[in-house]
Amino acid sequence: MEIIGDALLSTAIGFLFDKLASSDLIKYAREENVYSELKKWEKELLSIRQELNDAEEKQTTQAAVKSWLVDLRDLAYDMEDILDEFAYEAMRRNPMAQEAEAGRSRVLKLIFSCSISLSPAQVLRNAKMGPKIREITGRLQDISARKTGLGLEKVTGAAAASAMQGSPPTTPVAYEPWVYGRDEDKKVILDLLGKVEPYENNFCVISIVGMRGVGKTTLARLVYNDETAANNFDLRAWVCVSDVFGVENFRELLSRSFFQSSSDNLESNGQSTISKGTRHSSFIKGKFDVFKKFESFQDLKLLRTFVVLPMHRTFTESYVTSMVCDRLVSRFPRLRVLSLSEYMIFELPGSVGELKHLRYLNLSFAQIKLLPDSVTNLYYLETLILSSCENLTSLPSKIGNLIKLRHLSVDGCSLQDMPQQIGKLKNLQTLSDFIVGKCGSFRIKELKDLLHLRGEICISKLENVVDVQDAREANLKTKLNIKKLSMIWSKELAGLCDADTEMEILLSLQPHTN
Repeated sequence: MEIIGDALLSTAIGFLFDKLASSDLIKYAREENVYSELKKWEKELLSIRQELNDAEEKQTTQAAVKSWLVDLRDLAYDMEDILDEFAYEAMRRNPMAQEAEAGRSRVLKLIFSCSISLSPAQVLRNAKMGPKIREITGRLQDISARKTGLGLEKVTGAAAASAMQGSPPTTPVAYEPWVYGRDEDKKVILDLLGKVEPYENNFCVISIVGMRGVGKTTLARLVYNDETAANNFDLRAWVCVSDVFGVENFRELLSRSFFQSSSDNLESNGQSTISKGTRHSSFIKGKFDVFKKFESFQDLKLLRTFVVLPMHRTFTESYVTSMVCDRLVSRFPRLRVLSLSEYMIFELPGSVGELKHLRYLNLSFAQIKLLPDSVTNLYYLETLILSSCENLTSLPSKIGNLIKLRHLSVDGCSLQDMPQQIGKLKNLQTLSDFIVGKCGSFRIKELKDLLHLRGEICISKLENVVDVQDAREANLKTKLNIKKLSMIWSKELAGLCDADTEMEILLSLQPHTN
């Protein structure tokens, strides 16, 4: 039985309320003659939120309540998609105008400033959005009417706020500068993890039990971020759950995890039936995956996650038919996570740029030489992993369009330099490698605007730095969260520059002494 988690729905509805209360959204809605529709959204959502907590309690014993929550969850997804489409169009018209506005709450502002004068194509897009909004209104009113017969109790005021609140969510980010007395405990857990054998249809759980405040989360975080654990597992995830957590809640966690059970067995020469309402999907790759393996995915228009799991260790290379990229992926217009890691993919089609909701793209170990320019249309993209794409020689010149990009991994690639617009990625937090271009192309001083860099970074081809001032302007000393800095000069060019200049450049690149 599927259980709808309170954190999931409460967060989604809370986000919708924030948007509907925006003065900018109200202005835009009036200009587009949909203000009355959005007021209906606000009214119905307010009524639903008052009874949401009671519904979440009763779903385990009342099938009608559970069905109602499932429909409400699906509706919240669709409402979010519409808001995303508005914001995407705003960024598409002028992505650079959004550089300083990382938060989603501000991304709609450009829509309103651009809505005064619209091209025929934009008018057509707006004409398509009107029916979508009215369709959402109809579904919302139906859901609101259905709850009348469910006997739900309203929770208002302080009680509602208390029900919504819980312990602050934990994260896997290691922020403890010093932790003492946990080395042995960490070693015990790492030893247990090292003994875990991979199973395709099962998994094990290692519990850390103790009173509140003794450091269970800290210990789990230390294990999660340990290099041994990172090397032993191809896929890791950190999930935070509420204080009230039982067996039924675990099923909800399971349904949102990478270990979701399924009666389907996707073999290379077989087919299976997958519900058209499926939003998240993962599968185990084979040695040679032909299109027949993926035929069951073709009608999954609502799919948000499509992830390959590298579970088999009997072979090192995996091949997938080009039709997966050319024909299948483009059928998932709402896709937010796409991972084809460790597949020997030789070309990525331009249609990937049509996945306008995409946040995460993993193409590690692909054999591609170039990324299509359309990748720079993925304005929502936050993570781009290209690790070990050994044939990749360059990144798209307009990569600066990816204003939300936070993580870029290009280690193990064959890049000759970095695109000039990379300095515009001001939200970038992790950058595995930075290749200094020759004079006249991208220079090291552009690092100065990447203020949020953290973790490890390798700067190579430093022989191309000929101006000491460029090295100073890179301003590495102000980047407090860089923990490891590697600097590489090409051997064949060593000694060609003045030794004193090289030393001055080196001293100018000194990082923060954290």
